[in-house]
Amino acid sequence: MIILYGVQGDGKSWFRELMEAALGEPNVGVLQSSNLEDKFASPAYGKCLTFVEELKLDNVRKYDTLERLKSLIGNRRISLREMRKAPREARATANYLAATNHSDSLPVSDNERRFCVLTSQWVNHKDELRAWVLENPDYYPRLYRMVREEPAAFRAALMGHLVSDSFLETYEAPRTRGTIRMIEEAIPAGAVELQNWISEWEGPWINDRIVYLQALKEKHGIESDPHTRHTAAQLASLPNDKKLGTYLKLLGYTVSEKRSVRLSGGEKRNITIYLKPGVDVEETFEAIKNGQSPQRV
Repeated sequence: MIILYGVQGDGKSWFRELMEAALGEPNVGVLQSSNLEDKFASPAYGKCLTFVEELKLDNVRKYDTLERLKSLIGNRRISLREMRKAPREARATANYLAATNHSDSLPVSDNERRFCVLTSQWVNHKDELRAWVLENPDYYPRLYRMVREEPAAFRAALMGHLVSDSFLETYEAPRTRGTIRMIEEAIPAGAVELQNWISEWEGPWINDRIVYLQALKEKHGIESDPHTRHTAAQLASLPNDKKLGTYLKLLGYTVSEKRSVRLSGGEKRNITIYLKPGVDVEETFEAIKNGQSPQRV
């Protein structure tokens, strides 16, 4: 999959029109990144190319969506699901081209070989791009007009372009600076798993403002025990405290504090909390000490 990474107004969408001109508009599908999660969307079937607009996976299920996208790219046959019809197997025919304004649009790992990120020359020069467009107001309209009026010429140019044998024999996407940057900015899968747990186990001490580490561990123990858990799914192991802290900070819980606190019942306990900015540390510990609801914090 080729990912065009740039800034707004630098012409990424022109490549969609170029491929529609070269392949024929019916042979090019267009997909929003949000539709990649749709079980009834079949971007790999019946098209020569699927163009993904505004590629950005940024919800808690993004690793699941990434896995689906990887299977669409890499598998020769796919399971096709259509409304009111039984699932069936079909040949995957599409190649993929995507456009994004986000360097972290996909949570790709260092061993990923399916994605090639091509970076626009304007990524770090937005002001220069605006100035250049003002100086050359006819450039993009003329470019679009050319591809619409002379599609055969563009198709001939692409068909005549020689692809090297070394590239064809590699069977993996070239590693570019854009690809490396996307890998470096990806949030680890463990952090996404943790975000899922926080959302599913939301309560007074585990929520989008506060994570009381002991409460998180106790809840994980309950949900890991086959006799007490609420779902049939097997939970992943809880990371160690250091890694949990790293993940929580990646998720925005950037304020952390560890203290020895004597609770209202007389028990002394080591307490570690992680808070989103704006949540008061002292009031949070006071609530824990007195057994109060953090909603008062």
